[in-house]
Amino acid sequence: MNIVSKENDCDSLVKKNSDILLSVIVPVYNCEKYLDECLSSLTRQGLKDNEYEVLIVNDGSTDKSAEIALSYCEKYHNFHLLNQENQGVSAARNKGIESARGKYIAFIDSDDFVTDNLYFSVIRLAEEKKFKCFYFGSTINKDKLESFNGKYYIPSKVYSCKMSTWRYLFLNEIIQKHNLRFSVGEKYYEDFLFNYKYTLLSNYEVAATAQILYYNRIHEESACAKVRKRDGSSWNYYCNSLLFVAGEIKRFTLENQKKLDDLYYNSISAVIQDLLWTCMIYKKSPQNIIAELKENGFSLNDNKFKRPYGTSFKYKFKTWLTYNFRHKFIFIFTCFIYRLIGK
Repeated sequence: MNIVSKENDCDSLVKKNSDILLSVIVPVYNCEKYLDECLSSLTRQGLKDNEYEVLIVNDGSTDKSAEIALSYCEKYHNFHLLNQENQGVSAARNKGIESARGKYIAFIDSDDFVTDNLYFSVIRLAEEKKFKCFYFGSTINKDKLESFNGKYYIPSKVYSCKMSTWRYLFLNEIIQKHNLRFSVGEKYYEDFLFNYKYTLLSNYEVAATAQILYYNRIHEESACAKVRKRDGSSWNYYCNSLLFVAGEIKRFTLENQKKLDDLYYNSISAVIQDLLWTCMIYKKSPQNIIAELKENGFSLNDNKFKRPYGTSFKYKFKTWLTYNFRHKFIFIFTCFIYRLIGK
């Protein structure tokens, strides 16, 4: 019989056991519409029940999400439900980390799902090659989901950090050793910040596959969709979150006596470009943001902060477009061309 935790009772949830290969952490908040599909995909991972655990963190849901999660816990003894008052996705992920006993940690959002046998295949590769970190491709189109063929590459150090935590397989030892946690209260780019910190602490020992192994669902209640609605409060929160992340990347890098290298400048560039890009798309003045960036040591006159976050033409074109177009109609037209390129 698996264990279901009460509020603040995570210490007694599980006994530490090094035989567990993987802990999958699923933060859940009012996701009854998609949760079954998410959890169902985690039962088809090719791992034995005693080799992995699924930690479902119910972040104060008011719909039937907890009931759905509990039904899986009753059916599968390696599924566990952790309950907490609503504190946000970062706090939910942190609660999962505190209870995780697997050698590796993976995250999946409760409205998403993964391809069959993903974690078995990736962990087998990580065990063989001694990778400290592995990331894979994602899609918003179900028809593009693939099965992992075992092929991988070692990404350039410059591009060794990606945006979304759910694209990664992490080594739990590094997370626990450095007490690495998500920044509570931040709704945007909080996973990118976590990924950046982990990449530095793992000395850039990252492997990857370009295969599409994760389905990322975009819907009206997702964080990205709320920004697209151009709501004033959401927009301000979004900007403040990104400004915080840029400052935190700088602070963490210097605090850990790491060089301000290509990865650092590329990561800051990604944050700055997203800020400026969304300012133009949503007709917001970028002047205040540019001034705040400058106050924190991120001057747009420094070309080191004007780097494309990738090697493809799409990334290079977006970078050029962000810094060179200000005329409304020309910008809208070129945005349309950019979206065609991105398809």
